[in-house]
Amino acid sequence: MLEWKEREHEVNDQAALGDRATIVSLRNCGLLKFFMCPGLRAQPLLLQRMVAMWEPDSQRFLVRDQYLDIEVDDIYFLTGLSRRGDPVEFGSRGGGGEPVESYIRDLCTDGTRRQGGKLPIQHVTDIPLRTILYTVTRIAGSTSAHLASKSQVMISIRATEGIVFDWCSGLLANLKDQLTCYRQGRQK
Repeated sequence: MLEWKEREHEVNDQAALGDRATIVSLRNCGLLKFFMCPGLRAQPLLLQRMVAMWEPDSQRFLVRDQYLDIEVDDIYFLTGLSRRGDPVEFGSRGGGGEPVESYIRDLCTDGTRRQGGKLPIQHVTDIPLRTILYTVTRIAGSTSAHLASKSQVMISIRATEGIVFDWCSGLLANLKDQLTCYRQGRQK
């Protein structure tokens, strides 16, 4: 079953819009245009048709008898995300960085506990970092947009330092992976 999640943290988005440091951080790391895009409303029939047209083997859409490739430039055009900078892998399980508990201790309110091995974003005290974390989980297509994996925290911390990533390539790889999972009848 295909499920669409709407943007779930409007209160945090409003706080971010009123915080100059957050806007500057989003701009510096190439996420401001994407953050400012209004939330899309679910179009289940369109989404189901798109999944049905996805060909996992060729990694492209089959529309009637024509193949339609989706490329980094398409993602850039549709989202305004940066396509320059270091490549980003949202699902990487690299051994670098601190354990999730250390990030929680350093970044979250006292008493915060990890949830399913992830950091609960709503407890992050720094507004720019919290906003970037929410934005990164949106780009990554996380099923739990309120929880950040260790790699998403590491990426977001670097983004608050002004590091610009190639968000478009990461989103495209993740999109293709998710379409393939849905097409093959499994959840990612």
